[in-house]
Amino acid sequence: MSAKSITSLFLFSGNAQIILELQNLPMDTPVFPFSEKQLMSFGQSVKLLRNNSSKLIIFGAYSLELQRYFGIISVVMLLAGKRRGLFADETGNTKEITPFRTLFSVVTSLIIELITGLLLVCRTWIRII
Repeated sequence: MSAKSITSLFLFSGNAQIILELQNLPMDTPVFPFSEKQLMSFGQSVKLLRNNSSKLIIFGAYSLELQRYFGIISVVMLLAGKRRGLFADETGNTKEITPFRTLFSVVTSLIIELITGLLLVCRTWIRII
C-alpha cells in the first residue's frame, strides 16, 4: 500500500468495484480481503488496522442488513486508534464508525448483551439444580 493512500477497503463480501464507485472513491483504492474468521483473531485484527496508514477504513459487504459484526469491528477500530471508519454495501448504504458511537452506543450494547447472557445462564443453571 502506498503512503499516499487515504482510504482502504476491507472487503467481507460483495463487489469491491461497485462499493468504491458508490462511495466515489478512486478505483485504485487498496482492497484487502477480510473474513469473519480473520475478525475472530481479535489481536491480529487490531494489529492489521493499526499497521494500515489510511485515514479512512471502509468495511465493504454485499449488504449491511446481513452484517452482524458492526459492534466487534467498531471496538477493533477503537483499539487500533482509527478515528474514521465506515461500513458500506453494494446498494450504497453506509453506517459510520466513530469513537464516540463506539464508546457510548456499541460498548454499552455489548455490555448489556453480556449481562443478559450471564443472567440467562445463571437462571438456567439454578433451574437445573
